Amino acid sequence: MSESTQGRSPSPESADMPEKAAETTQYTRKGLVRDVLLFTLARIVLAGALTAVIIGIGLLFGIEVYFLVALLFAVIIAMPLSIVLFRPLRFRITSGIAAIDEQRRRDRAELEAKLRSGRSRGER
Repeated sequence: MSESTQGRSPSPESADMPEKAAETTQYTRKGLVRDVLLFTLARIVLAGALTAVIIGIGLLFGIEVYFLVALLFAVIIAMPLSIVLFRPLRFRITSGIAAIDEQRRRDRAELEAKLRSGRSRGER
């Protein structure tokens, strides 16, 4: 506790804080899962579109391009292209991971502090 909150009873707003923090973390995790799934889907769609383009270009030149060969080249092309095209989504994912990691660190530090205070009371 900080010096300003020692000796005062917790306000009703602060009593709900752990619950609100859990809701925020839960929302962040849901949002992170959504963003990761969206990023994965976007990369798959990009690879599919590139596969169609490669096969289409082959047909324009009268060359038969096998589907698996076109898919392999599309995946190889889509990897670096997705880094550039989906940059905002990658940054959202990265910031979501950082937020969850920070919340875990805070929760762990709080738990360790509670455990330390419990031991010191039990030793007396």
